[in-house]
Amino acid sequence: MNNLNIPLNFGTIAGIAVFAVALINYLIGFNPFGNASWLAAWIPFVFIYLTIKNVRQKDFDGFINYWQAVKVSMIMVMIYATLGNMLNFLFFNFAAPHVFDEFIAQTLEEMEKMETFVGADMYEKMVEEFEKTTLLSFTFSNAFNQIFGGAILSLIFAAFMKKNRNIFEISTDEQN
Repeated sequence: MNNLNIPLNFGTIAGIAVFAVALINYLIGFNPFGNASWLAAWIPFVFIYLTIKNVRQKDFDGFINYWQAVKVSMIMVMIYATLGNMLNFLFFNFAAPHVFDEFIAQTLEEMEKMETFVGADMYEKMVEEFEKTTLLSFTFSNAFNQIFGGAILSLIFAAFMKKNRNIFEISTDEQN
């Protein structure tokens, strides 16, 4: 595969879509770092599928082996995770920095409920570590999680979408 346009284009569109979902969550009053972030969970599924399908059709005449499918989908995943998290970081760092602070406060409130289950010492350690979280560290962690999850999805989708050539089929060159 010499042409990387398909995975680059779909990765870019997926990254922008992730940012758009976060922005819509923010505009309608949900915290895009909280539970509403799950509203973007469909994006890697759709774009991994579209990437493999389009590369298989356009670059390999309807056929693609397992590792080719993994490769193109991982390129798409890397672009999507990097671009989506970069756009989120830039927007929520400069245009709406209060959103991440609200997320931290909400999460700390929810962690208080866990104190009885984990004990006071463990709770204090959890709070201490969580309070060290910055938007940048959260962004890097989120990007890593998306790349890791995307790698697993890429392996699964590649297994189901691979289509090998029939080795016994006579090519058009051999017929002439």
